[in-house]
Amino acid sequence: MHVLLLLFLITIFLIWWVTVNVQRFFRKEKKPEQKSNLNRTSMKINATCNMKKLENPVFLDVETTGLHSDDGIVSLAMIRIDKLNTSQQRVYHLNLIFDPLKKSHPIAEKVHGIDDWTIRHQPLFGQHVNEILDFLRPADGIVCHNAKFDISFLKREIEKSGNQMPEIQIQCTMEEARSRGFHSASLSSCASRLGQYRYQEKHNAMEDAVLCMKIWLNFQGINHENYNILSGKTFENYISPPDRPEILPRRNNKKKKLTSCQLPHAEE
Repeated sequence: MHVLLLLFLITIFLIWWVTVNVQRFFRKEKKPEQKSNLNRTSMKINATCNMKKLENPVFLDVETTGLHSDDGIVSLAMIRIDKLNTSQQRVYHLNLIFDPLKKSHPIAEKVHGIDDWTIRHQPLFGQHVNEILDFLRPADGIVCHNAKFDISFLKREIEKSGNQMPEIQIQCTMEEARSRGFHSASLSSCASRLGQYRYQEKHNAMEDAVLCMKIWLNFQGINHENYNILSGKTFENYISPPDRPEILPRRNNKKKKLTSCQLPHAEE
């Protein structure tokens, strides 16, 4: 009897430990630091940057269905600045939503806030892969906060569509923050040092790409306040779903794949 009780308590503890650590991984941030920390860290922000300067940087963020190799991208946001810090400078952005043909893990859905009924009515990544590659083509570097995570998902989705990830320099603002000895290198924490905060509780890929851009610009000694892109920009390829039924029907991924191959923009 005592052995069974002990095993039961150990099982409960393990479930609690796994849940807490997975949630910490997804959040990517802690609460914004107090204003008293801003002056303390300002000199570090203006220190020599380990990341090379880029003329045409792309700032990128993704939201996913989970953490594993069989998970997919739910949303992708990119901001490209051509001829950075010159009189010919131009800013472009791309904000897309996809159906990864699987439901998000409950914790992942809690993070990005996009329900499965909405997701299953969106286009597939492969239907926009040419648009994504065209957007990346002029860039001389991709900047992410936690680049290992974002780029691994992007590369996998591009390769699944039969294409190759462009050979391009990858930079990570999170790693740069860590190299400067920041107490917390999370996106929200780094942004709060600049007086920048999320406008919403749920993670939004475009908003996170904007915060990443501002952090990188500041690391490079460029005034981030001159780059105020609308972080709440809606998805450019969003398909409004029909009214949600009380009981969701089963997914028909095979039919959707066949249908998507027949769409004109999938063949371009």
